[in-house]
Amino acid sequence: MIGGIDEAGRGPVFGPMVVAGVSGADQAMFQALGVRDSKVVSPEKRTRLAREIEGVARRVESIHIEAADIDQRRGGETLNEIEVSAFAVIARKLGVTELFVDAADVVATRFGRDILRHLGPEAGVMRVVAEHKADATYPVVSAASIIAKVQRDREVARMGRPLEKEIGLPVGSGYATDPITIAFLEAYYKQRGTLPTGTRLSWETARALESRFKTRKLEEFVVVAPAKPRPS
Repeated sequence: MIGGIDEAGRGPVFGPMVVAGVSGADQAMFQALGVRDSKVVSPEKRTRLAREIEGVARRVESIHIEAADIDQRRGGETLNEIEVSAFAVIARKLGVTELFVDAADVVATRFGRDILRHLGPEAGVMRVVAEHKADATYPVVSAASIIAKVQRDREVARMGRPLEKEIGLPVGSGYATDPITIAFLEAYYKQRGTLPTGTRLSWETARALESRFKTRKLEEFVVVAPAKPRPS
């Protein structure tokens, strides 16, 4: 029995990080569905594939790590350590002997070793294959990637609906590279004087935005007195 684990939403400034895992008899059962790296699959096809994966997989597991939790944990953990911990939780639930994961660490093998260390021998995982771009190489990881991406997109849309009504602008994807998301956060801060729940306040994007608007606010109250004429 093999398992695959991947995440969606490691880098966004808004919304959760979702870690998902799937298990099955072999890679072929997922390859037969036509799974690919979720980033190169259209939203409509991802949704369809997610249903098909859930129909054939032995187990499908996921964890949503909310923005506030990420902010709090980053006080004592790196983002890689947060991911390793979440991957280990999913691996235990999958109950597999061989695990394929998309490595978050720049040193892929270290990421795999860290997961194994978190699991311990009692978990029954004999081998962890950790590679960069594993979601494009191993169908079982592609399947996990699709589950994670669909769940994250769904959660961002759910969180965004009331906020969009409140502000009158779309939330977008939640990524700092998305101009729609940045425009939304700027408009929200202008109207509310704070950033919305679901924003990763420890992210540099959020800190820079808050700093910029606080500086502007301060400048509004600074009165520059006219220079006094020098005596002749």
